[in-house]
Amino acid sequence: MNKTIGVMGCGWLGLPLAERLLEKGFMVKGSTTSEDKLQILGEAGIQPFFLKAETSGIEGDLTGFLNGLYCLILNIPPGLRTGPSGSYLSKLSYLIKAFKHAGLPRLIYVSSTAVYGNTQGLITEKVPAIPEDAKGRELLEAEKLLLSLQGTHTQVLRLGGLIGQERHPAYQLSGKKIRSGGNDAINLIHRSDAILAILSLMEQPFEASIFNAVSPEHPRKRDYYATEAIKRGLKPPLYQDTPGPVSGKIINSAIFGAAGIHFSKSLYSDESF
Repeated sequence: MNKTIGVMGCGWLGLPLAERLLEKGFMVKGSTTSEDKLQILGEAGIQPFFLKAETSGIEGDLTGFLNGLYCLILNIPPGLRTGPSGSYLSKLSYLIKAFKHAGLPRLIYVSSTAVYGNTQGLITEKVPAIPEDAKGRELLEAEKLLLSLQGTHTQVLRLGGLIGQERHPAYQLSGKKIRSGGNDAINLIHRSDAILAILSLMEQPFEASIFNAVSPEHPRKRDYYATEAIKRGLKPPLYQDTPGPVSGKIINSAIFGAAGIHFSKSLYSDESF
């Protein structure tokens, strides 16, 4: 296979994704904001690029990175999602200009289910996104800008909260007293299933442009985070509201399921810590 894929943002999700693409026979270009990580990418077989987005422009060889790509997976690292309101879109504007100039054929934008805000009930891709905070609003605006790119086939992947063995909300929530939300459903996805979702978008002839990717497991927060904290030897968080049935929003990955693609990695850790 001689198609070249670009992974912009080879971090906790992007690096194993790039390695999986290599295993499948693709040539891969990968970007990082850390010059120290260039050697790691190169040793993995990834063509490394230092790229850093600033409000004043893009530092690094963005033209060389985009040249010859069949598909770009835009997995913007957390650094681009911090800072003053509007800074993320300001940085993204330089990328969009470069995409247009390069004539990018395909784009997969890794977004977040945060764009749904506090909407309650079953959430499919057909439910309007109504973000409640600045991060969600900027992500939704970024989706719109990227979907409007002329000549580029853009697909947006809205991931639930990402977890893996060494990355889990139980660490941040340990011992905290939380006033409400104990009965709310969790909407998480394991990193391996997030990678499956991205690969499926590349390989399947989906007609849709927006996709949710969330595990089918939706236990109550009070139950799930207590269980996972105890496994890790942590003090469980204490939800102070009254226990009740599962409530809140349940995000459904309807399009993937209809295509026979199922996220099967359990959110419950099967190892001791």
